[in-house]
Order: sequence, then C-alpha cells, then structure tokens
Amino acid sequence: MPWYICTYILVFSTALFLNGAAWIKSKRPRLPFYLFVYELFSGSYMLMMLWALWSESLFALLSPFNSFIFLLVFAIDFYYTTFGKMEDFGLKQESELSEFEFDLTKAFSVFFAAPCYIFGSLCAYRLVFS
Repeated sequence: MPWYICTYILVFSTALFLNGAAWIKSKRPRLPFYLFVYELFSGSYMLMMLWALWSESLFALLSPFNSFIFLLVFAIDFYYTTFGKMEDFGLKQESELSEFEFDLTKAFSVFFAAPCYIFGSLCAYRLVFS
C-alpha cells in the first residue's frame, strides 16, 4: 500500500473518530442519532473498501454483495450531499451557517471523501468482475 494511502486512511479515520467523539460529548447534538450512526458506518465502510483494494487478505474476505452495500452507501451519500437541506442535518435556517457556507461544507465533505469513493469503486468493480 502506498504511503499516501496510509496517510489518507490515518487522517480520515482520525477525523471520523473525532467527529464521533464531538457528537457524544455535545450536550445537545445537532445531528440526528440515525444520521450520526450512518455517518460512522458510511465512513468506516468506505475506508474498509479502500483498504481492501490493497490488502489481499481483506479482499479475500469480501463478496460481490459488498459491492451492493458500497453502491447503497454511495447513493445515500450522493443524496445528502446533493439534495440535503439544513434541516436534514439538524440545523435551522436561522443558524450561524449561511446557505453558501452550508453548500461549501458539503462540497468539502465530497472532496475529502473522494479517494474513498474512487478507490472503493475500483474495489467494488474488482469484486464483481474478478
């Protein structure tokens, strides 16, 4: 596995952990619980698919069904980053985030997760067609 992929996995998993810790520590979390659980599952699953692309032992444990789950996670992520409203994320219209800042946050999220989407797609393709 290349060093830059190892670095990305470390940074992404740290961000995922810190996001979870911040949600748990928050007295009044904004993000609904089901979305919090989905976010942790989604990020972890995408990281697992990325890791499996370079780890033959992990790849051997996966089946083509994992490609279906990957596509489902990808579709839900696409929905929330494209059509998600502030209310979906527990924010009110009069919150401290403007619509532009909210859209910028969603764009950064897609940019940050792009390697997981790309390499996860390659792993899903390899699972189905090999």
